[in-house]
Amino acid sequence: MRFGIIGSGIAGLTAAWALDRSGHDVDLFECGSSLGMAAQTVDLNLDDKVRVGDVPSRMFNRLQWPNLCLLYDLLGVDTVPVEPSQTFSHLHGPVYLRLKNAYRAKLDRNFLLGRTVRKLLKTAAELKSAGVRDLAAGLPSDLTLGSYLSNSGVSRDFISDFLYPTLSSTVCTCSYASLDAYPASIILQALRELTADGETLLKTTHGTRDVVNRLVSGNLATRLNTRVHQIDAPPTGPVDLKLQLPDGRMQTETFDHVVVSTQANHARDLLNESSAEDREILAMFDYESIPVIVHLDTRLMPPRRGHWGTFNMISQRDPQPAAMCTVLMNQFHRDWQMPSPAVFQTINPILEPDPGSVIQTSVLQRPLVNRHSQVAWERLSAAMLRPGRRIWFCGSYAVAGVPLLETGVVSAVNVLQGLDVELPFTDRDLAASSQR
Repeated sequence: MRFGIIGSGIAGLTAAWALDRSGHDVDLFECGSSLGMAAQTVDLNLDDKVRVGDVPSRMFNRLQWPNLCLLYDLLGVDTVPVEPSQTFSHLHGPVYLRLKNAYRAKLDRNFLLGRTVRKLLKTAAELKSAGVRDLAAGLPSDLTLGSYLSNSGVSRDFISDFLYPTLSSTVCTCSYASLDAYPASIILQALRELTADGETLLKTTHGTRDVVNRLVSGNLATRLNTRVHQIDAPPTGPVDLKLQLPDGRMQTETFDHVVVSTQANHARDLLNESSAEDREILAMFDYESIPVIVHLDTRLMPPRRGHWGTFNMISQRDPQPAAMCTVLMNQFHRDWQMPSPAVFQTINPILEPDPGSVIQTSVLQRPLVNRHSQVAWERLSAAMLRPGRRIWFCGSYAVAGVPLLETGVVSAVNVLQGLDVELPFTDRDLAASSQR
C-alpha cells in the first residue's frame, strides 16, 4: 500500500519509519526545508568549533517516557545523563533554592537551607504523598489542578515559588492559567513519575538530528518544501492530496491511506467538508504560543554566577504571575567544554533579552490540556476505530497526558495498530496505551 505522512515531528517520523520497515511505500511530506523534529536545532560557531544544540532542550527518563526510550533503543540512539541542577529565584532577585537534582528535592548542601526553603521542600513532599494516595483512590476526570490545590490547602507561596515555575516553563510549557485548567490526575501522575527514586534524567548523546536521521534512513521518500493544501477522501476508495511542489506547481497525488501528524489546528484546515466530524473534533484542541530564545544575555539568569544551575527557574508575581526557565547550554551539553561565552536557552521569557544578544528565536505551539481536550480525546479515539477509515491523526495532542515526545510516539503506534500494520519489531513491541 501507498501511505502519505503529513508532518515530520516525532509522531509522523515514527509512523513513517514503522510503515517503511513493514514494506509499504511511504511519502513523508514536510512544508519546511528540514524535517520538523529537528527544525529548530541551532548551530553555533564558538571556540573555533561548531556547537550543535537542540531547541527546545529535549530531556526524558525511562519511567515517564517508556515508549520513546524503547524506540530510541530500537534505533540504536545513544543517551547520556543530564547534569540536573536547578535553581529558583525571582526576577532580578537572588537564588532562594538550589537543587542538585531537577524535579526531585535533593538539596545542594553547599546552599543555605533557610526556614522558607525548608517549608517549600516539606510542602513538596506532602503534595507528592497526597498525590500518590489520591491517584490510588481515584480522582474525578473533571477535577482541575487549580481546584485540587485549592482544596488541599497548599500555600500560594509554594505554588508561585516552586510548583508552577517548574511545571509552566519545563514539563508543560504553558501559562499559569493553563496550568490551573489541567486535569489534576494528569499532573499528579506526571509528578509521580518525574520524581521517582532511581530515575535519571537523560538526553540523546548526538542530538535530535541523529534521531531524525535514523528514523528516515530506510526507503521512504522524504519530500521537503512540499506543502499539502487539501485532503480529499471520498466515501470509498483512495485519498487525494492536493500538493504545492517545491517549484510552486500544484499537483494531486493519490494514496491508500494518509496519516496527518501536524498540529490539530493545522490538520483541521487541511480537511474539506466531507470530513466534517473530524474537523469538529480537531477544533476542540487548543494551543498556546511559547517563545524559546537562544541568547547570550546574563540578565535572564540569577545575578550571582556561582549560583547558576543547568535549569534556572525565574518567576514574577506582578504584574502577572509567570515564570521562565533559562537553560545553561554550556552545562546541558557535555561536549560544550568551554567556560565562555555562556550560551542560554530561555523558555517563555518574562524579560526580553538584549536584541544584540539573540542568536535564534523560535515559537512553539503547545497543545493545552483541559476539559475540552479530555472530550476530544474520547471522540478522536472512537472516530479512529470506525471501519473504512483512510485518514488518520497522530501527534502529541492526540493521547491523554502531558503532551510530550512520549505521547507523540504512542499516538503513532495507536494509528499503526488501527491500520492493522505488522510492526517491524522482533523481540519487543512498543506498548501503546491510551491511558499514558
